[in-house]
Amino acid sequence: VRFIDGRWRDPKSYTSGESCPFWNAWEWGLGDGGKLEVPYRNHALSNTTEVLERYKSRKVFYLIGGLDRCNVSEGSSGWCNSHGLETKCMDQLQGSNRLERNYRYITSLRRLGYWDDFHIRIVVPGVGHDHSMMFQSPEGIKAIYYGSTPASVGRVLED
Repeated sequence: VRFIDGRWRDPKSYTSGESCPFWNAWEWGLGDGGKLEVPYRNHALSNTTEVLERYKSRKVFYLIGGLDRCNVSEGSSGWCNSHGLETKCMDQLQGSNRLERNYRYITSLRRLGYWDDFHIRIVVPGVGHDHSMMFQSPEGIKAIYYGSTPASVGRVLED
């Protein structure tokens, strides 16, 4: 189940005018990678429950640029340079841009009970899809180097 167009839907039954048979294939989901060899995924998912519990208990900062709203793929004409934004149907099921995909992912974690004090979403204001700007921002520095808690991080958005 994915958060699609403001509702929880089964991607297998949701269509937006095109077939999307690989919606859960690795790198978009936890299914088989097809031609893409993913031995680390195969090993990690040998015990899915253990992996999910380990993930739930890890401290994770989700840094996202507040301006990361580009919705065109690299090489396309448009208002921004997306640095390789994927736009296949599997990607579009996650959202039309990275900020929306981040929001949907966080929404999914919350719905599944995988959101608590260990998982912190930080929207970095004034930054698009630029790793240098993210890492050099006050929010990025505090999260990466100091592991700051929500109270001490610059701008933490809890939607």
